Amino acid sequence: MNARSVAMHRHGRGVCDERRLCQDYVLIQHNSMDKSNCKYRDAVITILLGMALIIGGVLFWYHIAGNPLDEIKLIQRAKVATCILVDAYDDEHEDDRGHIHLSNVGIYTFRLPDGREFKTLTRVPSGQLEEKLEVEYLPDNPSVNRIKGGGCQSVVEWLWRKIGVGGLVLLTCITPGFLVLRDGIRKFKIVNKTKVLIANNTS
Repeated sequence: MNARSVAMHRHGRGVCDERRLCQDYVLIQHNSMDKSNCKYRDAVITILLGMALIIGGVLFWYHIAGNPLDEIKLIQRAKVATCILVDAYDDEHEDDRGHIHLSNVGIYTFRLPDGREFKTLTRVPSGQLEEKLEVEYLPDNPSVNRIKGGGCQSVVEWLWRKIGVGGLVLLTCITPGFLVLRDGIRKFKIVNKTKVLIANNTS
C-alpha cells in the first residue's frame, strides 16, 4: 500500500469516527430531551395532585365545619321564629370504638311575617325530638338558619371554635396538599434548569 492509499485510508477512518461521534452526540441529546420531557410531565402531575389535595382538604373542612361567616352573622343579627316538626326519620352512626348510636333527625318548618315558609332540621338522641322549637335565621337570607341554642353563642366562642380550632383543622387538611405542591414546583424548577443547560450545549 503506497503513501497515498494510506493517507486516504486514514482520512476515511477519520471521517467515519467523526460521523460516529456526531451520531453518539445526537443520541445522547435525544435521550436527555426524552428524560427531561418525562420529568416535566411528572412535575406537572405532581403540581396538579397537590392542588387537588388542597381543594379536597378545603372542601372536607367546609363539610365538617360549615360556613363560619354564616354563623357569625347569626350571632350578631339573627331573628327568632317558632318552627313546627313536620317530618322525622331515624339515623344511626358508628363511633371510633365501633358502637352504634341511634338518633332522630327532625325536619321543621317556620313561617316569616311575610308568609314565606322555610325548612330547617336538627339531629338529637333517639326519643328527644320536640314538636315545637325556636329557630334563628338571617332576615335577609332566611335559608341560613339554625335551631336556637345550637352552634356558637358568642363572638368569643366563635373565635375560639371557628378561627382557633377550625383553623388548626383546616391547616391539617391542606398541609399534605401543600407539601406535594411544593415538591412539584421543585421538580419543575429542576426540569427548566436542565432544559436550559441542554439547549446551551446544543447551540
